Amino acid sequence: MVSINVSRCADAKTFLVHKEFLCYYSPFFDAAFNGGFEEGLALEMDFSDVSSEVFDAFVNWIYGQNVVVDSETAPGLQLVLLIDLWILGDRFMAPKLQNQSLVAFDKVWVG
Repeated sequence: MVSINVSRCADAKTFLVHKEFLCYYSPFFDAAFNGGFEEGLALEMDFSDVSSEVFDAFVNWIYGQNVVVDSETAPGLQLVLLIDLWILGDRFMAPKLQNQSLVAFDKVWVG
């Protein structure tokens, strides 16, 4: 397990994620945790510019391979979450996540 600490504004949370899953679906994390970097030794990484809601959606995608947004959330906020998730997919080099984020975005947009 690795610890991922996210904190954007006052929204701070630590996620414990299986290293194998994280590295399998993200070349970014594979390089960080298996490439001889400090993060690989500490088994921990910090992101001060990622919200816990977006990273939670990323973790759910890693384990379920499905982009899920809370249907109780206002559509505008769902779209913002999906845009942020797409950007996170780019950052973590996860094109499958980006594609599924776009499909989910289209479903919310069209209604």
